[in-house]
Amino acid sequence: MNRYLIKFLLGFLLLGTIMGCQSYKYPAGRDTERLFGDGKYQILKVTDDVFSLNNVETAEPIESHVYKYKEINQFIYVIGRDNGYTVLNYETGQIKKSKELKNFNQSEREKFSKMQDN
Repeated sequence: MNRYLIKFLLGFLLLGTIMGCQSYKYPAGRDTERLFGDGKYQILKVTDDVFSLNNVETAEPIESHVYKYKEINQFIYVIGRDNGYTVLNYETGQIKKSKELKNFNQSEREKFSKMQDN
């Protein structure tokens, strides 16, 4: 009986290890706080309390001072100092930025409002 239990647990552990391994086209670096999709877009830690959303493929910052961010499906919603509000679709690379919420659709405005409340 113990032999079967040990085999079961080892099999379960091996399956969990295989399922948990995920490779990224753009791996995390030492300053990576969070990566999205294939790793092309990453939240990087600039200092202890300053974070930046970057396209690591082009080494371009999308928002260099991130206050808050939230991932919902393939979208990243960012509230930052420089651009105000940013919505990034990390699957298509489409970026929408504005300092004013009125330039976003109702659904996007609601998500940003919830982020500000938290």
